[in-house]
Amino acid sequence: MAVRAALYQGVSKVYSQLLSRQYGDDLYKISNKNWNTYKEAFQDLLAQGATLIADRDQLDINRRLDEKIPNDAELYIICDKETYHKIELLSS
Repeated sequence: MAVRAALYQGVSKVYSQLLSRQYGDDLYKISNKNWNTYKEAFQDLLAQGATLIADRDQLDINRRLDEKIPNDAELYIICDKETYHKIELLSS
């Protein structure tokens, strides 16, 4: 992270926010809400104000949109706390 922060001005603020959760958007883990593909999940989440960024340690969701989401997926999104709670409520 330190090397990237030195190479890309401003990236340290992104890392700091995701690690500290002091303000703005944060990283959250969600379960599959009956989406079939990553594209379906990505588009639905985006419409709700969240961005799907990963399944477990796989950060290449944008290149795998047409792939089926496995049953054991661990999806990670970036959004604000209110949006996260709204997404979680919809699955209850």
